[in-house]
Amino acid sequence: MKPSPRLGVSFAAGLVLLGAPALAQEGSVAPNAGAAQATVIVNDAATTTITRTGVLTLKGTYTVNSKLPAGTIVYASGYASSYDAAFTNSHTVAGSATVAGGKVVISLRMPYAFLISSTATTVTVSLSLSAGVTPATGPRLNYSAYSSSTIKTPANGANTTVSFSGGL
Repeated sequence: MKPSPRLGVSFAAGLVLLGAPALAQEGSVAPNAGAAQATVIVNDAATTTITRTGVLTLKGTYTVNSKLPAGTIVYASGYASSYDAAFTNSHTVAGSATVAGGKVVISLRMPYAFLISSTATTVTVSLSLSAGVTPATGPRLNYSAYSSSTIKTPANGANTTVSFSGGL
């Protein structure tokens, strides 16, 4: 079986892993909560390459279920991806925050380096939250939230904030 041209070129071009600095501490993000990670797959080495680097800041404000008491740790994962005819990019970051005043506020800083073939390429940014508590009686209660937004690929050198809100 002959592989598809995209798949064949992907293997020929290889997988490029880009290092990224550790997660910056901002707002209520826990120290040493995680590290940013990046992956870029080159699908067609002959395509024009546009490089966009900068920082995405994912900010979330969520109202929490009343069964999650103040001080409960909420774990967060941020993800940004883009793909076009030539490149597939993905970046991840993780962190945590604590419940206070019936809500959780989180800010994750994600350095990025996108390789794109067109300025029309978009980026999908998402934020996932999870928390759990074990009450005095009964089973453990787990809560989660997922938010997503599609944005235009930021300009080179940009610091871009993507805000989310909801309930957990």
